[in-house]
Amino acid sequence: MTPLFRIAQISDTHLFSDKKAELLGVNTYESFKTIAEMAVLDKPDLILMTGDLAQDCTEAAYIHLADEMNRFQIPVYCLPGNHDDPQMMREVFPREMVSIQKHILKDNWQIILLDSHLHKKVEGVLSDAEFDFMEECLQTYPLHHSLIAFHHQPLPSGSAWLDKIGLKNADIFLKKLQNYLNVKIVMYGHVHQQLENFRNEIGFYSAPATCIQFKPKREDFALDDLPQGYRIMDFYSDGRVKTEVKRVKHYIGHFLQHAKGY
Repeated sequence: MTPLFRIAQISDTHLFSDKKAELLGVNTYESFKTIAEMAVLDKPDLILMTGDLAQDCTEAAYIHLADEMNRFQIPVYCLPGNHDDPQMMREVFPREMVSIQKHILKDNWQIILLDSHLHKKVEGVLSDAEFDFMEECLQTYPLHHSLIAFHHQPLPSGSAWLDKIGLKNADIFLKKLQNYLNVKIVMYGHVHQQLENFRNEIGFYSAPATCIQFKPKREDFALDDLPQGYRIMDFYSDGRVKTEVKRVKHYIGHFLQHAKGY
């Protein structure tokens, strides 16, 4: 069976206003640019960027992102992470092909983008308004297979320090999902690593960051020297999804083995 469409998930770009700025040994603009150019070669129909777009929350950082992505003339949909400024994002986007549109219909699928950003906090929360929006979409299109995306992880990552700053009301989110058989995929960022889990026949997926990578299954913060990457997903009319993570051949930047945080 031929897939209906393809999505590239690009996450945690952590861009600065200064294109030469580095985050723990990685020039985030150059690593983002490299990953974006690589992802486009897979010919996605659209790109989802799952938060932490900017590290310094500046207008210039979001404009850099848009200018880079607009070169490819592929629809790009963005949602905020804990490092982002949602108000600044609303001021900059939409910008040509890049938008913060929250609901996309694609064939017999719907894509629902939620905001788990919590003001001046690292952890995340889905507000009552976000839950209401999610459920309205699911109820309005009950025959559409559904993908839900936001920034913070709703399931444990296996790293104690990361799970202290995940989605704080994940229990409510997971309970609500039990009422909707059309939810097939939950996609998120934040964890800077590849995770794949299944719960009640729903696939939960994260993607590597385009910049620094977090070492899996750690009590405390630690970087991993795995190369940067992105996730590709192929969507089928019967609700199936095929996915894989792709990475650049070599780590971009200088790996700081003993980094303690950022």
